[in-house]
Formats: sequence, structure tokens, C-alpha cells
Amino acid sequence: MENWNQKRDVGVGQSIGGEYKIHKANNGIAYIHILLDATGSTEMICPGTKRTKVWEQLLKQFEKLVRETLRPGDVVYIWAFNKTTTQLCKFVAKDLDSNSKSIRRQYEEILAGEGAGETRLYDAVVEALNFQIVEEKKRSTVDADCFLVPFTDGVDNSSKKSLKTMMQQIIFAPINRLHIMFVTANLPQNSPLKEELEAAVKVKALIEYETSKAGDMSRAFDDLRAKMKAILTVTVSLHHGKVVQSITNVEYGSSRIDVAKKVSKTVYGVDAFRDVYNQLRLR
Repeated sequence: MENWNQKRDVGVGQSIGGEYKIHKANNGIAYIHILLDATGSTEMICPGTKRTKVWEQLLKQFEKLVRETLRPGDVVYIWAFNKTTTQLCKFVAKDLDSNSKSIRRQYEEILAGEGAGETRLYDAVVEALNFQIVEEKKRSTVDADCFLVPFTDGVDNSSKKSLKTMMQQIIFAPINRLHIMFVTANLPQNSPLKEELEAAVKVKALIEYETSKAGDMSRAFDDLRAKMKAILTVTVSLHHGKVVQSITNVEYGSSRIDVAKKVSKTVYGVDAFRDVYNQLRLR
């Protein structure tokens, strides 16, 4: 992990600061939990295609995520959820091809089951999170990145766990480097889930797209792949040091130069890269 940061005073007792963290490959591995919606709506033909179903397009995008973003040794867990939550497979990223047929077969079986009429997103997130917490306790390393990536094209309609319970589990999860990234389609603007996710600092990304069209889904997952690379945090401190607003956003930065530019632009409000480059420090 490489950090670039910059801070400036904007008035008496007021300051604004930016910090940009790049996730760099290290000797450790990352743990990625991919939660796939397995409700009836994903059986529909994906708009923009002739015969491809939504769930097939979804699998295609997640396979691309594994191939293009993850490192060979990263550990991937694939889950499917509707009325129940099922872990389909665990594999290391380099072994995707040898597991893809099994994942597809199991996913189809769950879609054809009796539970496809219910969407229990909150239950699925809590179950996967609790599973990872148990796994964390077994490991001696505590600095591994853990990504939890739920996808849904609808809204929760029958979870036993409440939205509040799910959010509390996320916020207080004893995982040192947890990154939650929801990918949603057809989410109403006044959705309680949307409001909670946008307000929760620990949720690093809410990636929305309007429909399940192939092009919309492709753009959403391009965004997801980029956002798994780096995290930008901006803090506004007012009233003599008391932080009253903390904004966590996710950006893509592929080099130290890109990072320095983004921090400069965030803190100064202009692209004043040359003026502040020497003030930025790598720690």
C-alpha cells in the first residue's frame, strides 16, 4: 500500500486534506467474495443481446474481473443467493478456467430451484461476511485485503436480517482491510439500501446502472475493476479540528504521478499539480 497525502488550511480552525492509497501487489494474497443474484429476474434475456440471459452476462463479467484485475494467487469465493445463500466454489484466480463449468452448472441449478422468487440480499451479505470473519481468525496475517462484492438487479424482499443489522455487521466487522462494493441495477432512487450505502463510510463503493442491458452491465463492471485498484479519501475538518464531514470515494490511479495529480486537484480544487508536487510525500 502506497499513500500520498496533502493538506491545506482554508480558514481559522479549518482545513481540507486528501489521501490516496494505491493497492500494490505484495507477498500476501487478497480474498474476494462475489455474491451473485440468483432470483428469477436474472433468467430474463439480457437487453441488447439475442439469447444471453442476465445471469450469463453476469458470469461473463465476473470472469473478466478475475482474469483482468486479480493476481494469480488471490482467493475467490463465489456465492449465489435468493431464498438461501450458497457458496458455489472457492478457488485461486489462476484456476478460474478449471472451475468455470462447475460454477455455471451450480448456478443454473439454484436458479431452477424453488427459492428463485425471493431476494435475500441482506442475509447473503451477513453470511459471507461472517464466513470471512471466521477465516480471518485462522490466519496469522492481518493485512490482507478482503473484497465483498454483492450484485443484485432488484431489492431485498424477504431477508430475515434487517438492513440495519447488515449495515452494523459491515461497519463493525473485525476485518482490518475490508472493502465492500455493491453493484446494483434497477435500484430505486429512494431505496433505503441506497441511502444507507451512500452514508456509510466503510462501504467503499456503490456502483449503479439503470438497466440490465449488456452495455450498462459492462460499463458497471469496468467501473468495479477500476475501483478495486485504489481508494481516495478526502476529509474536511472544521470548527478547530473537529471533523464534521468525511467523504470516502474510490478512484483509479495507476501510477504515483496519477495519484499526485488527483490529490492536488482534490485539495486545491484545481489541477495545480506542478505547484504542489514537491509538497506531496510518500510514506
